[in-house]
Amino acid sequence: SLAFLSRNIHSTQISLALDCGAGIGRVSKEVLLKLFKRVSLLECTEEFLAVAKKTIEPEKVYKYHCKKIQQIEASQDELGVYDLVWFQWVLCYASDPELLQILKASKMFLRQGGY
Repeated sequence: SLAFLSRNIHSTQISLALDCGAGIGRVSKEVLLKLFKRVSLLECTEEFLAVAKKTIEPEKVYKYHCKKIQQIEASQDELGVYDLVWFQWVLCYASDPELLQILKASKMFLRQGGY
């Protein structure tokens, strides 16, 4: 994942990523935070987010969302602010119609030129 992102994201403005299906925050910590200044984590299991809160430095996290990816929705302060919305090993839990809704909703998070 890190090699893929490093090869494909070329910007001096990469500061904020949204990790959807974040689990315990392993990808946020070991991949996304190597390229981005801060991350937000979206995860439906509260216990997993509790682990992430213990292992990721608080100043590196913009927001925590405890919800399913099918419930993804940008709040006013998150509209157009993310440089990347990242899904890893989680989209398989969505039906085809849900996937379309998820992708449309996630676009609202992205700043112009975001990935």
